[in-house]
Amino acid sequence: MIRVLVLYPRGDDTHFNSEYWLTKHMPMLSTKWPKVVKWEADVAAPDSPYHAVAHVFFNSIEDLQASMSSAETGAVMSDIPNYTNTSPILSTNTVSATS
Repeated sequence: MIRVLVLYPRGDDTHFNSEYWLTKHMPMLSTKWPKVVKWEADVAAPDSPYHAVAHVFFNSIEDLQASMSSAETGAVMSDIPNYTNTSPILSTNTVSATS
């Protein structure tokens, strides 16, 4: 399984609308990218270096690549300014262990 970790860093001039992110943007992933197995959304504590963290799961790297290269990716990416002005940090990982 592949997990894409998306971190939204805090900064002096950044903002983040967690309500919009949780109710509009994150559910959009399931409709725009049908190969998403599941997603998880964490709103960070006020003293965290991040506003929020998302975990987006795919069965394979091929499913991730198919989603990212789809025509729907434009809609997902163009929605980001609706909830934040910070640039997300992405990390693609293979889930190696779980309990």
